[in-house]
Amino acid sequence: MAALKVATHGESVLLAEAHPRMGGAWRLTTAFGLEQVEIGPHVMRRNRRAYRMIESALGLALLPVRPPPQEVHLQRGRFFRIPYEAPWLKHLISAVIPAAESDRPSRGSIGARRLIPLAKAARDYWKYVRAGTGIQHYPASGCRELLESMNRALQVQGVEVRNGLRVERLDLDVRTGRLRIVAGDDCFEAKRALLNPHVDGIQLAIDGIPIELDYVDDSTWQAHFLVKQSRSRPGSFTFLGESSAVRMVSDISQFTPGLSQLHPECRLYTAWINPEYADVSGPRDAIAQLKAVGVIPHDALLLDHSINRFTRRKLTAPALESIRTSFGQFVEVLQTDDLTADCMKLLEIPTRRTPTRTAKT
Repeated sequence: MAALKVATHGESVLLAEAHPRMGGAWRLTTAFGLEQVEIGPHVMRRNRRAYRMIESALGLALLPVRPPPQEVHLQRGRFFRIPYEAPWLKHLISAVIPAAESDRPSRGSIGARRLIPLAKAARDYWKYVRAGTGIQHYPASGCRELLESMNRALQVQGVEVRNGLRVERLDLDVRTGRLRIVAGDDCFEAKRALLNPHVDGIQLAIDGIPIELDYVDDSTWQAHFLVKQSRSRPGSFTFLGESSAVRMVSDISQFTPGLSQLHPECRLYTAWINPEYADVSGPRDAIAQLKAVGVIPHDALLLDHSINRFTRRKLTAPALESIRTSFGQFVEVLQTDDLTADCMKLLEIPTRRTPTRTAKT
């Protein structure tokens, strides 16, 4: 999206992707004999402006997610279902039903432990209203359609895409204001660079003097569950707490070609698993928990599962601040936690009208 944003304003852009295919977490895999399976779960945060930008930039139709994404909130042993991205409801529940008996305010007093959640509820409700549209959207054919639209849009804008090109060094020449970029056997110059925060191993320098950068490991356990259900009902995105076996789960059956032919009466779920549950008992714990909160029917049967660990390193907050202060407008590190959040950030990126060379890694 950053490459498209810059290219539409007349700049020459090279997109250097270290992996064989671009897309980051938005990519496909194989599981249970099926091709083109999403690794998700992904959700596009509700934001009208970001949706419009995605649709106009990629020529992609986004449809409302049905049923709407939800979050399961556990308070005092009771499960509460609230709309995803409505955290003000969670804070409101915390104010009305304290987390523990000791949190109850004394008689005749409202109690600070209730005032704080109420203040958070008011703050988050204002953010919820400002975000615009009332429901999340998603590509009609899922991740596959998003990647295809992204490739077409890059070709139309003339963005040069180099998959498998890992940038090793980026050196700023202060006198000329040019960036010298080394990627394997290739070496080229650019006026500006937009970096992914997960650019592990890159070396940044100013006039040949290296800048020390710190990284932190970012590991994620991702699982697929093949579940046989007597009642085939459409699923959606569901988010659970950090203490749960499953952080978030989504039903990707409708986005998986060939599922109904190869595995009749089955639904396919993808989920992020908390690390402490990523062992032999993890899948059983996860399914039991999903049954307890009503995400899947109680008579559902787990037929098969797969768990994969994705480990990558990302720049720490001090490293990001060092890049901002040292390189200024010449190097910018993008946020890549969420596609719609990325779009909102990109709406603020200044662009030049004169043709220049920009590298995105």
